[in-house]
Amino acid sequence: SKGRGRRARHRQGTLLGEVNETGRVYLSFDVHAATCVLGAMREDGTWLGEARLPTEAAALQKAVAGIKSPDIWLTFEEGGMSLWLCDLLRPLVQRLLVCDPRENASIARSAKKRDEWDVRELCRLFRLGELKEVWHSTDPARNALLLAAETYLQLRKEATRLKSVLKAWYRRGGVMVRGSTAYSGKGRKNWLELLPSGPLREGARLQYTVLDALEQQRDKAWQQVAARGRDFPEIARFMASPGIGPVGAHLFSALIGDPWRFTTRQQLWRYCKLGITDRTSDGKPLGYERLERHGQGELKAVSYHAWKGAIVAKDNEIKRWYEASLARTGSARHARLNCPRSAQAPQLPAASSGGCYQEAAVAAGRSQRKIIELMWTLWRSGQDYDPQRFAGPPSAAETTKPATATPEPNTLPAAA
Repeated sequence: SKGRGRRARHRQGTLLGEVNETGRVYLSFDVHAATCVLGAMREDGTWLGEARLPTEAAALQKAVAGIKSPDIWLTFEEGGMSLWLCDLLRPLVQRLLVCDPRENASIARSAKKRDEWDVRELCRLFRLGELKEVWHSTDPARNALLLAAETYLQLRKEATRLKSVLKAWYRRGGVMVRGSTAYSGKGRKNWLELLPSGPLREGARLQYTVLDALEQQRDKAWQQVAARGRDFPEIARFMASPGIGPVGAHLFSALIGDPWRFTTRQQLWRYCKLGITDRTSDGKPLGYERLERHGQGELKAVSYHAWKGAIVAKDNEIKRWYEASLARTGSARHARLNCPRSAQAPQLPAASSGGCYQEAAVAAGRSQRKIIELMWTLWRSGQDYDPQRFAGPPSAAETTKPATATPEPNTLPAAA
């Protein structure tokens, strides 16, 4: 029994008692669906203990409010409940930081892992300034637009997935679907007749019923996004640019949230999965250059569709630049991959036969990065789109934060 008691105390760690400090206190949460573990540490590194709490709003608020200190800093790792926890706990602390769990190698890769140990290590990293912040807006209207956009994207993804399922279903009957007519109200009748009568045809009818319901709800979700987007003037400025439509403009505004969260273009490109990863050691490359794999893939898709839309539209500066690049290179692929860093776009060198796919993957992001940068600078400057300055350098208004804009509380001035 004594052995079991010692093991139980070892698992439990140091219980968090009454905390009444005159200096700063670092708090950390290890969040789970059923319970959360709260840890506390003094500014000098003294561990104050931890406590296990039910994942309920009243219990979490009571635990944080029970910490008596004039300066409380709180952190937890990014997860599905981050938005809820930010709204719940931000008013109770002087600083709240949501950190990126991928950067906390000492926790994720530790040979000994336990919730009570994790919160202690998280407090230590927080105290040392070693946590990488994940940005969260403090504006309720921005958060509402973000949630509406995520609902729309989820329903759109489900509708696309069901179309792939329908194609596979047709192949089971020996029917190879081409194009999108199989999903329209009129075209599907002709395609259904190609299936043999019986379970295959009836199964396809039932899946069409689900698809119609999904597309109806997707359209309703888009109406919610458009309605909430009327409160944000930058969306109209985005749509004045060639190739950028309502969906891309609303998604860029919703997913970015605040243009000043990025201090450099490189940070923005990496967030949009358009940054270039180049790993070296001792001056030697550890692999080939490639596009960043972490980030918001929907923004990367927005930039691609904007480029594609500008090319097929009427005469515009992006299309003229593309045609001039096509005349110089003689290759449609190279012309698409060029990046207009000045009024005269540089000619892309001929691709070698080896490593062509990876080179194309890196180069493909160049023109898309220019479109992402265009929307970013329009947002930061508050100015209307000027075709003459598409390929030119940003102005001072686009690179200098307005004096009236103040940093949001409990957030770093820029997100990685």
